[in-house]
Formats: sequence, structure tokens, C-alpha cells
Amino acid sequence: MASLMPNGKQTYTDSNGNPLAGGKLYTYAAGTSTPLETYVDAAGTTPNENPITLDARGEASVFWDSATYKVVLKDAALVEIYTQDNLAPVLSGALPEIASYASLRAYTGPITAYYVRGVATLFDGGAGVFRVDSADTTSADNGGTILVDAAGRRWRREFSGAVNVLWFGADRSGVTDSAAKVQAALEVATTIPTDVYGPSGDYLIGGAAYINVKPNVTLYGDGAGTHFISGAGGKTANHELVYLKDGAGIRDCRLSGSGYLGRSGSGNNAWNKIAITTQGAASGVGFRVKNVGLEKFNHSNVYVHDGHSRAWIEGCYTFGQQTGQYVDFDSVSGAVSNWNATQDAGKLAAGTQAYCLTNFYNTGGTTGASDVTICDNKLTNVNDAFVGVNGSSKRHKIYGNEFVKDTLGYFGGWGLDIYGGDDIQAWGNKIAGASYGAHLYGSTGCTIWGNSFETTRGVWIEASSSDNIVGLNNISLSVFSGLPTEYIGINVQTASNNELFCNTIRGNSIAAAKGVYFQGSTSGNRSVFDKVKDCVTGVESADVNNDGNFAYQPRFSGVTTSYPRTINSNHFQAVKGISGTSINANNLSGATNIGNTDTSVAVAFVNAEPDTNYRIVVSVTGASGTPAAGAYTITGVTSKLTTGFTLNIAAAPGAGNQVNFNWLLVR
Repeated sequence: MASLMPNGKQTYTDSNGNPLAGGKLYTYAAGTSTPLETYVDAAGTTPNENPITLDARGEASVFWDSATYKVVLKDAALVEIYTQDNLAPVLSGALPEIASYASLRAYTGPITAYYVRGVATLFDGGAGVFRVDSADTTSADNGGTILVDAAGRRWRREFSGAVNVLWFGADRSGVTDSAAKVQAALEVATTIPTDVYGPSGDYLIGGAAYINVKPNVTLYGDGAGTHFISGAGGKTANHELVYLKDGAGIRDCRLSGSGYLGRSGSGNNAWNKIAITTQGAASGVGFRVKNVGLEKFNHSNVYVHDGHSRAWIEGCYTFGQQTGQYVDFDSVSGAVSNWNATQDAGKLAAGTQAYCLTNFYNTGGTTGASDVTICDNKLTNVNDAFVGVNGSSKRHKIYGNEFVKDTLGYFGGWGLDIYGGDDIQAWGNKIAGASYGAHLYGSTGCTIWGNSFETTRGVWIEASSSDNIVGLNNISLSVFSGLPTEYIGINVQTASNNELFCNTIRGNSIAAAKGVYFQGSTSGNRSVFDKVKDCVTGVESADVNNDGNFAYQPRFSGVTTSYPRTINSNHFQAVKGISGTSINANNLSGATNIGNTDTSVAVAFVNAEPDTNYRIVVSVTGASGTPAAGAYTITGVTSKLTTGFTLNIAAAPGAGNQVNFNWLLVR
């Protein structure tokens, strides 16, 4: 048997209280997008259309089945007004109804169960069944799940699953400050424990207030339809909109910084505005951020505090207005007038412009963070770094992300800025419009592979970084307005023992574009099978401080000078063990053969080595005829001289036979 929705024939209004003529009412099974029928008649024989079109008075007859529904209301232009989930009909005669929380609180009569139509009005999201808990004489009225009446009785809401912020009176029109209401829901949820749900709507978090997501609680919404908006946070002090405590999370919603800004006490910098932070978590473990939209934050979108660990950041995106490097604002009210301003010395001096530096992800700079996963995020025009890994951060996995800058005022900054981090793995990311695709500064044991970088420099390894792997990256050097004009595919500077392999570097015929560039006191770095295309130089050594770097079989296409300056091998670049002339020699490797009755062969270097402290690696590459078995056995290298060496085998190949060898010089 079908039943009438509470309060009979329904009248729906727009945000101004006017009848919603021509509006559309969609009905689904609770928690899903599966349509669920309602009925024109109480007998439940004639289904309504779905969606239901409201008449000129904004009315419709809607009889519900005994199921639980999700309801979406849109205007005639199909613009969503709200979504309500987990609505259950009151069956005729099942429970008496009472209008509001205030009415229930004032009640002293004998009834012990009521269907309350709303917090204050019908369809404000607070509807539900409340029953007297006669065993409870002490619980406080929490404004959403426990109400205390005039007789001192405790009325408990019947529900399962998440706590709804609308039960606590949150205003989803974005007009009234909902900070306390949202926080009240979070406080209740942590005692159960359960999660907190914010249905579609705009929720103002007024002034410098914030949302404190308690331990083991997740705040979630209806995706982009659920929008938490900061009031004046960041106007007069540093401000964080969402705090995550141990085991806490936030997902499926959007966050906006305030439309206000102010200058901090030092220099021209703005007060820091952060979307999500883990600061204040007791143990600092177990944070989750998923499918969160972000705008108007000028420091970090996600900040994992010093020493914190086990964070998962997935599917986040930018929307609306991003903060440029300079922002204009009113010095009195703080209201922002231009989010992407051109630097203006006069405005900076007058205190009406501030400098902003925004990262998507950042860690504390002292002890850093560990065991963090950052994946499948899509971000546009964040003005500084995509990822800032600082301090002694360890064990980050960064993959499948897209970080693009396509507008003046946002170009520059870093893609992956690994500033002292160890064991950071980044793969499958696209980074465009930044000064650098990846920057390793004093980092060890990191892996940067399979990424796409459209930047002025691809990868910069410096400051004693060591034992890192950079491979299979597609680097396209690009020109962006206002950025430095030094274009380098992979720059190794004052770093050692890093492995570069199978990277593709496209210089796009930019003047002075470089492929692989060794600079400063570098040693033991190896470039293997890297491909350089349309650059001025292929593999280059900047100075004689380079020592023992290795470049094996680079592939060049459209390169003006393969080995410029002090380049003495088409494998090594100005290193010990290769003569110091500018002639392209080939002391690194070569081919030779032994045939007929010989058991050795003398190999001569093109240029003399400075000493004999080298090693020779030899491999068999082929043969002609039917050499004796012992001809394939290498017995050693003798007579090592600065001008060459002798290769020996166990047995002569025999008349008319020959064995071919490749050799490689290493130090």
C-alpha cells in the first residue's frame, strides 16, 4: 500500500520562497541513482512520471511507497536546488507528527514517539523519527540526534549509517554561517563512530572558523554539489579550512578559500590559506583525501604536517578561481579584486597587493612526511609546485596525476619538487607549464620514470643527490612567458651515482636547448640510451670538475653538436680516463676479432689514457666458420697500457675461422 508524503500535497519553492512553477522532482532509491516510483493516488495504482513536473503553483500530489528515497529538486531550467537522501515516508497512522525541534522540545505530553518534520521547517533536512529513551536521564541535547523536552526526557533520532549535517541545522543556501552546525555533526559522529554526510548545497564556514574532522571520521558529500566555503579566513592570520585528525578523511565535495586576503607581518607575502591540513593530529597517521575540488587557496591545498604518515590523496581537482602569484585586495576590508594580478611595485608598497606561492601538496620542512600516496589528481593553474616533498620525507608514491599551467601568472614553479626526500617514486604523471618537471635536491633513492614533462627544464638533479633513477620520461622543452630561458632536458649538477636511461628529450629547435648536461662536481652518473632530438647539444659537460660520468649509446636526431666542449668520447664527457682534447675519441668501447691460429689480439686506443687504472669488459658478439670451442673462452686482459691492452682467449679459432668481440672500458 502506498502512502502520502508528510504534510499532504507538496508545495515546492525556489531560494526566494516563490512557487517553483515547472520545477522537476526526481525520486530514486536511497543512496543510488536508480529511479524509484511514487504515485498519483493513495492506492498506489498510478505511478507519477519521474521526474515529476510541478504545476504553476509549484505543487504536485506525491504518494510514496514504503521504501526509503533520495529526492533531487531542480528548477524549470534543470538547475539543481537540493538533494535529500534517506527520506522515509510516514505510513498513515504509524506515528504522529510534530512540526519542528522547537515543538518537540516544548512537548510534555504522553506520546513517546514522533515523526519530526524538520529542524525548523518542512524539508529543511532535519526530518526523522524520534523516540523517548527512558533509560537516559543525563545526555545533553546535541541539536541533531538527541533532543531534550520540557519534561527532561531524552528523545533519540532513529537512524543508521552517517550523521547528516542538516539534522543539526546547517544552512545549505550559503547565507548563514554553518560552521558550528557542521562541527556539531562531527562531534556526534566521533562518539558512535560513523561518518558525516553533507547533502548538496553551499555551506558557509564563517569568519576564520574551520572544520575539525575528528579521529576515524570521514566528512563526505554529493560530489561537486556539496560546497564548503570559507568566510574571511586568511584575511588577518594564517588559516586552515579543514583539519584532519588521526584516521580522518574528507571526500566528494568542494572547498573554497575566502574571497578575502591580507598581508602577513613579513615582506609582501600574503597570510597563508590552506585547504586541508593534518596539523594537530595526536599520532599523525592515516589520512584520506579523495575527490575534493579546490579553489582560492594561496599556500597549500593539502598539507601533511611534520612527522605525519600514511596519507592517501586521490582524485582531487581544481575549479573556479585559482590564486596567481600576485593578488590585489582592499587594504581595509581584505576583499580580493584581482586573483591573478601583474606585479606592481606601487601596490606592493601601498599594501594592496600580496605575493602568493601555492602548492597542491606540501609537507613540513623539518622531519617531513612518510608513506604518502598521491594519485589521479587533475590540477590546473596552481601557481607553484604540484608536489613539495620537504625535510626528511620518505616513501611517497606519486602517479597518474595531471598538473597543467596554461595562463600567464601561473607559469613557472616546480612540478615534482623533492627537496631532501628519500625513496620518492613518481611515474605516469603529466606536468606542463612549470619551470621544472622534477627537481631532486639532496635526495637519495628516488625513482622518476615514465612521466611526461612539457617544461623549460625536464629534470634537475643537484645538491649531492645520489643513487636516484630517472628513466623512460618524455621531456618536451617548452617556452613559457616570463620563465627562465635556459632549456635543459636533464641537468645533473653537483650530484653523484645517478642513473639516467631511455629518456626522450625533445628540444623543439629552441635556441641553446641542451639534452643531457653535466655540471659542477658531478661523478659516477650514467646516461644510457637517452634520446636527444632537435637540440643544440646532445650530451655536454660544463666543466672539468665532472669526473667519471658515463653516457652509453645516446641517440641523436637533429642535434647540432653531439658532444660540445671538452668532450673526449661519444660516451664519456670530460672525465678522468679520457684525454683532454676536444676530439671525439672512442676509448669507451670498441670491437675486435681473433682468427685463424691467433689466441690474442692487441687493441689500441685512439687517445692515450692518463693511467692504467681501468677495467675492460668483453663479450662475444658473433663468429664466422666453425671456431674451436675454446676460442669463445676469454682468459683475460693483459699488457694494460695507456695506449691499449691485449685480449686473450683459451684456444685459437682455427684456419679460416674467426670470433668477434665487443669491449667496454670502465672505471
